[in-house]
Amino acid sequence: MTLEQVKQYAQGRVWTGEQAQKIGLIDELGGLEKAKESMSELIGKKGKLTLVDATTKKEGVKISINIGELNVFTPVKAMNAVNSDYIKLYELWSDFGQDKALMLCPVVPETLQF
Repeated sequence: MTLEQVKQYAQGRVWTGEQAQKIGLIDELGGLEKAKESMSELIGKKGKLTLVDATTKKEGVKISINIGELNVFTPVKAMNAVNSDYIKLYELWSDFGQDKALMLCPVVPETLQF
């Protein structure tokens, strides 16, 4: 799907699964188990796939730099210049222990009502 096609259908709209499949937004219908199965196939993982909550309640950012015996201290003010989006992404990534595969769900499970 091209970017123009995505823009044609996106814009914050909500689609049913059947509608999304018909217009090409998704390849096939399925629930969480099907999504996990497809993700396992995509990344080539064998065995059980465990989903982990990718949200964090921590404030700030932790950066580990391995530069041998040279110690460098960066002023806190310099860290304030780092874009907050990069900080949030780093926190999400670090929650996974720097694993190569990362899937974020735009739905917060606690907000779902049945």
